[in-house]
Amino acid sequence: MEAISPSSLVEKARAFAKTLASSQELEEYYSLQDKLKNDGEAQSLLGELEKAHQEMRDGMMQGKGAHDDLYVKIEALQDKIRANDIIMNWMRAEQIVISIIQEANEAISREAGFNFGQNASTNGGGC
Repeated sequence: MEAISPSSLVEKARAFAKTLASSQELEEYYSLQDKLKNDGEAQSLLGELEKAHQEMRDGMMQGKGAHDDLYVKIEALQDKIRANDIIMNWMRAEQIVISIIQEANEAISREAGFNFGQNASTNGGGC
């Protein structure tokens, strides 16, 4: 294997990042993210779901658990979210971008001979 200087390696990483940043998939993700941020209904649904999840976490931390009404509320919010095209399109686009990054991590790991993503984190927990 040909030795690559650290500066050359950094340049190749920058080139990859630029390619990813200009990809159709990332552009679509950002476009859908803007739509999501500017849609009041979608923001309201996500905010309500986060609030309900926080209420559940708080109850569990206090040893109370979650009451049935809260589960019903969360399920109803999740159903509304699944019916919201803006949220679902954004979530699909996010998953596509995540898949691309994971595939890149796997390719780097294969070529480098170690799990790049896990070792790239400062806490060993992955990218």
